[in-house]
Order: sequence, then C-alpha cells, then structure tokens
Amino acid sequence: MPKSNFDRIIDWPYHAQIIMAAGFVCAYAMTMQGDSPIWAALIVAAFAAPLVGFLLFLPYFVSIWILAVSASLLEVIQSMRK
Repeated sequence: MPKSNFDRIIDWPYHAQIIMAAGFVCAYAMTMQGDSPIWAALIVAAFAAPLVGFLLFLPYFVSIWILAVSASLLEVIQSMRK
C-alpha cells in the first residue's frame, strides 16, 4: 500500500529538527515585534548553543577515546612482538 504524504513527513528522520527550527524562528519573529530585549537573548542562545554542546560533548569524547586506546593497547603490544 503506498504511503500518504502525511506518513512520509512523519517518517522523515529530520521531522523533529524541522519542528524545533520552525518553532525557534516563530518565537524569534514574535519577539522581534516588541521592544523587549528577549530577541537579543534568542540570538545569543542560537550562537552559544553549539559551543556549549561541544563543551558538554568533549568529556564524553575523551573518555571514549581513552577507553578505545586502552582496549586496543594489548593488540598493539602483540602486533609489535611479531
């Protein structure tokens, strides 16, 4: 049975990201209408989020790297003996 357009959109892997991006754009557009400084906070959040995400991801990445190196250390030693 062929899929409907609704099923294709729901099954699309980037569906959640598009909803979040559209929500952010709508919130940004609505706050730009007033004299509130909240739009400046939205701009700062948009630029700071990737940096904060990277800083939070860095300890995880280092721990996985150390685990991979220590797990392959025995294999490296055995290959050097041959």
